[in-house]
Amino acid sequence: KADTVKGGTGYYYYDGRTPDNYDEVGGYPNLAWLDMYFNVSSELNGNPQVAVVVKGRKVYDPRNNRIAYSTNPVLCLLDFMLNTTFGLGKWFPPEVFDRDSWCEAADYCDEIITFHNADGVIVRGKRYELNMVIDQKASGINWVQEILSNFGGYLTISNGKVKLKIEKKTPVSYRFNDSNCSDLSVAPMRLSETPNRYTVKIIDPLNNWQSIACLCEDFADQKQRGKIVNKEIQLNGVTSQSRALRLARFYRDYNLVCSLNVSFKTGQQAMHLEPGDVVTVTYHDVFHDLP
Repeated sequence: KADTVKGGTGYYYYDGRTPDNYDEVGGYPNLAWLDMYFNVSSELNGNPQVAVVVKGRKVYDPRNNRIAYSTNPVLCLLDFMLNTTFGLGKWFPPEVFDRDSWCEAADYCDEIITFHNADGVIVRGKRYELNMVIDQKASGINWVQEILSNFGGYLTISNGKVKLKIEKKTPVSYRFNDSNCSDLSVAPMRLSETPNRYTVKIIDPLNNWQSIACLCEDFADQKQRGKIVNKEIQLNGVTSQSRALRLARFYRDYNLVCSLNVSFKTGQQAMHLEPGDVVTVTYHDVFHDLP
């Protein structure tokens, strides 16, 4: 802040504008930089050490057509996929995105919910936020998957459009039964592959921005199997222990409920369905309205 600077030193933050000497110094395209002038005084001893706290990029919000800083993971993912400098904009032009699904997902993340924080106190906050830095060279799909894992999102393609969906309670789109499906086969997941402990590692601002591990246990399953099957998850964009545990509990319960791979044949009745739709299966006396 200006009132903490001594010795007559001044600075100015160029918000989206280039300073007068931009061309003179060679310019720094696509970078955030600070232009400072230091006045000679008895308080200066050598080169000053300057530290700044950077919130992050300003991103485009298709809900209101504004560009502003945001921790909404949907808007951050959209910015990465549209950006032609460091993202995937070369392969994903704006017209390939299904605007409605992305806006709906962004609203879901911004929804205010009530939950317990790390101290057990009931607080209110946004359902999902993203705080991460893309500072390493990696494939685009790896960065996309890492961002998606921070809010339970997944991408689908339907009618040539890229849709974004989030794992959540969803109405049933269609019910299959003996009259519209046949040749059903069931393959249960191997028990040895199903974790009963999740170790979620996050960067915690309350612990001096150090990496910490949040544990989510399924004690009943551990007792029944007599062993612990651990799965470690790195959520670099999550900075809240309660949010990390909420995601871990979801995946734990998801494995318990969705323990079967079911395949069957059907006809043109299912042509309107697309990936992400929830269906139920009733087949002979084997299943009845199985989600």
